[in-house]
Amino acid sequence: MPELSVIIPVYNTEQYLRECLDSVVTQTYKDMEIICVNDGSTDNSLEILNEYKEKDTRIKVITIKNQGPAIARNTGLYAATGKYITFVDSDDYLEKNTYEKALQHITDVDLVCFGVDVFGDKISSKSQPYEEYYKLKYNGKVMLNNEIRFSTNCSSCNKIFKRYFIEKKQIKFPDGFRYEDAGFYWKYILNSQSAFYIKDCFYKYRRRTNSIMSETFTNGWYAIDHMHILNDLFDYMQNRNLYEKYSDVFEILFKDYFLVTYGYIPCDRRKNLLEQASQYAQKFFSDNKKNCKLIHSLISKKYKQLFYPDYSLMEEIFSLKNAYKEPGCLYKKKILSILGMKYEIKKTIQDDLEEENEL
Repeated sequence: MPELSVIIPVYNTEQYLRECLDSVVTQTYKDMEIICVNDGSTDNSLEILNEYKEKDTRIKVITIKNQGPAIARNTGLYAATGKYITFVDSDDYLEKNTYEKALQHITDVDLVCFGVDVFGDKISSKSQPYEEYYKLKYNGKVMLNNEIRFSTNCSSCNKIFKRYFIEKKQIKFPDGFRYEDAGFYWKYILNSQSAFYIKDCFYKYRRRTNSIMSETFTNGWYAIDHMHILNDLFDYMQNRNLYEKYSDVFEILFKDYFLVTYGYIPCDRRKNLLEQASQYAQKFFSDNKKNCKLIHSLISKKYKQLFYPDYSLMEEIFSLKNAYKEPGCLYKKKILSILGMKYEIKKTIQDDLEEENEL
């Protein structure tokens, strides 16, 4: 049995695939299997995978019909036999000593997280904050609390996970939705007690014009998958008896994801989003009496009450200071980094209400 399983979902990335595979097969750490899941590629990706498979017996190629990265990653998980699990996107690549360095610290923690370099041809004004998002705020071994969980990026590609832990906690990617990393991350991290952080940027994340995140910025309807991811996470937390312990975390995620979704969704689809968000709010929070005005407004479908002339609701939405008695620097940064977008959303939703009179 190999020590490490590297799972690579592949869909039409022939232009970058060789660079990705070369960075994995030449790792200084050798005891691994490399599971490449061909997600119904229509270019030459499968031919490239088979070429590398002939040269390296550690490579396994699984072909499925195109169903998206979540199912491709889950397919890799089901096939994995390694003690540890990691993921690589097929248009990205790694420093050659990544796994050797990371696996040195996995023994007595639940996961290892290392730094990310962001590069590519789609670095827009809206996507530039991703460099800050991927920047690690911690170094070395830490005992996890909710502030640390919120301050860690959700990527599955810059982390080493434990396979027995994934199987024991029944963790998988939410099928059929974009932003599947977030669903997997929160399932894993809410079950975890400790982590080891390495600030070195071992992982090289390529931002492409036709990537999923680029689609979010250009065709915001996809952003509604954030809400569906939350629904999957809610069901998981309920089934694993985690919701009562982490209900405050889930409430913050709901407010965060709703506002991000509203900010990017096309104007003519916002009414659909509000209706969907109301259904989810009624499911998630109907028995919770301590919710903020935003959630109460969604539950009651009183959409005109969602935003106000002052910032009282803004302050309430990310009430990390009250939720967690931790040093204030991180939650202040989180609030300030999002308030600018919330002001734009406030103005936009008021314009929508004026135009439609009633939603």
